[in-house]
Amino acid sequence: MVDLCVVAVAYVVGVAVDPGAGNNKVAELLKSRKFWATLVGMSVVVLNSLHLVLPVGLTPDQLTGFAVVIGGYIAGVAIEGKYRKELGQFFTTNIVEQTDPGLGNQ
Repeated sequence: MVDLCVVAVAYVVGVAVDPGAGNNKVAELLKSRKFWATLVGMSVVVLNSLHLVLPVGLTPDQLTGFAVVIGGYIAGVAIEGKYRKELGQFFTTNIVEQTDPGLGNQ
């Protein structure tokens, strides 16, 4: 159960850090790496808790490690998305101002 919470909290934090910027939320959700990582992580945890046979036999310690890795991946994707947007705006603004100082003031 802790594993499921780790993945769920990582997704919530990831969406809080980088919620996305589109109007079509369903299409954006289906393209989101955070969503798919969460879906895979939660599926593995739920299947294992229901004692369904997974292709590899996961011990509880391995499952916890898997959940932590998925959680870290989700958080990393969120941080990358947030700073990619911020740095992209920063570099675009500076390039325009350096190319033609008059364009930066418009």
